[in-house]
Amino acid sequence: MRLSKFKYLFQNRALVLMYHRINSPLTDPWNLSVSPENFEAQLQFLTKHYSIVSIHELTRQINSGKIQNRSVALTFDDGYLDNFTTAKPLLEKYSVPATFFITDSYLGGQPFWWDELEAIIVHTDKLPSVFSVSFRNETIVFGLEGEEVLNEEIRLNQVNYSVNRPPTLRTQLYIKLWKLLSPLQKDDQMEFLKLVRDWAGISENQTQVEGTMTVQQLKQLSDNPLFTIGGHTSTHPSLSDHPATIQKNEIADNKEALEKLISDRILYFAYPSGRYNKTTIKTLKNRSFSAAFTTNSGFAGKSTDKYTVPRVQVCNWDVNKLQKKVQAWFRM
Repeated sequence: MRLSKFKYLFQNRALVLMYHRINSPLTDPWNLSVSPENFEAQLQFLTKHYSIVSIHELTRQINSGKIQNRSVALTFDDGYLDNFTTAKPLLEKYSVPATFFITDSYLGGQPFWWDELEAIIVHTDKLPSVFSVSFRNETIVFGLEGEEVLNEEIRLNQVNYSVNRPPTLRTQLYIKLWKLLSPLQKDDQMEFLKLVRDWAGISENQTQVEGTMTVQQLKQLSDNPLFTIGGHTSTHPSLSDHPATIQKNEIADNKEALEKLISDRILYFAYPSGRYNKTTIKTLKNRSFSAAFTTNSGFAGKSTDKYTVPRVQVCNWDVNKLQKKVQAWFRM
């Protein structure tokens, strides 16, 4: 047992880094954003000390069982606008390959439902004192007494909040509604969002939430040989919460739509919110995907299953913290 563990500690390993946004939003409860300044510093550090490989090369290494030690691959989930406006120029500046996993139905600037929901509940200047929305024969009621008006004290309390420790009634309501919406399909999520907007007394365009890149921007991204486009479902559902038919449609429709847009094959996939099951993996194999990536933290080694490749989420760290994190991951 001890000998086996000793061999495991010294096997070659690669890291797949998971990014979402290169931006500095008002709040970031999921720790999905890295500031442009920190991102550039992270790229400088990574290119100086590690071998940055493409997703194609990483998959080849996994298939061969011969992992290049201390190699790193970069991935981005969802398709946020800042991936194009901010991440792309910096990646090009340092000649860093990266893969962008895209949810196609949101392309064209549409905000993701979780961002719009947060903007309404957490950041709207004035809300009714009681949240009351009827949906699917159920009425959801939640009191906001004392937090109807977003004053400076509430803003400060919310600046660094996380999903695990929501400090205000507004943030608690947001997490409650997120849990309700997360397993639903997009049409139901959009229907509920309209009810929330109506309750808050705001229009669809009032939230001013940054959304996704445009189709033309996606095409420009894919034209650069540094970059690879991957699948991320059509509407970003929690796949394991849905039956086989929905999973198959989400994956197949996404692959078909992206291949038509960029005129190239989609070979790689990332599970939205890290949720998948045996049906998901079987569907990916049947659709000839070469590899799929989870949100499970860990490294890629010679025994890694190419349909459950682990990734490590990068947060808004300065170089010193990133260095400590990367060194720790390679010692796992």
